[in-house]
Amino acid sequence: MTARVWCDRNELPRAGSDIKGGVREQHLVPTVTLDWLAQHFAAPQVIKIDVDGAERGVLEGGRALLQNHRPVVLTEVHERNADAVSGYLHELGYTLFDFTGGTSGQKEIARATYNTLALPAPR
Repeated sequence: MTARVWCDRNELPRAGSDIKGGVREQHLVPTVTLDWLAQHFAAPQVIKIDVDGAERGVLEGGRALLQNHRPVVLTEVHERNADAVSGYLHELGYTLFDFTGGTSGQKEIARATYNTLALPAPR
């Protein structure tokens, strides 16, 4: 386990946006990776990620989970991370969809959008 500083602005320092208010207090909180969780609990079928700019880090911490268990991933992706997240998910064999309008009219996309649905390709 590692510890990171968490701000009460609902974001990780250096990962989140700067549009929220200032930092009022800081706390150390334990953090674990998705792979660690999958080793200690049943692997999920669906993962929802909303981490205000730290999407790539979360996904990297779940590489074994994503490769071995192939859960569906629904994530908010900030624009500055869209290329990195897209490349990583494509590398792991996921197909991306814009989930802004839900499931109606879904079309495959090459680059992650703010509301991205990533479905594992059949093996």
